[in-house]
Amino acid sequence: MKFNIFSVNRYESYLKKYDDDQLTGAKSLHYFMEHYEESLKQFGKSQSLSIFYSSLVNLHDYNLTNGYQDGSNLLKLYYSRLA
Repeated sequence: MKFNIFSVNRYESYLKKYDDDQLTGAKSLHYFMEHYEESLKQFGKSQSLSIFYSSLVNLHDYNLTNGYQDGSNLLKLYYSRLA
């Protein structure tokens, strides 16, 4: 199978560009999958680690009903409570 190195580089750049959500600043699932090993090394064996991943279902419906600005405000509020 042949790969175009420019396409691969473009795709990797795209993924890195979107590691942080532009609205909330939260890290993406892709970022976690790429960096979880080094994240785990920061914790000693005596420490525990919790990971929370969420996918908001029906946010599009919420946006259509209440407006996109309210949807953005909801996401910001949601993330601020988790951070």
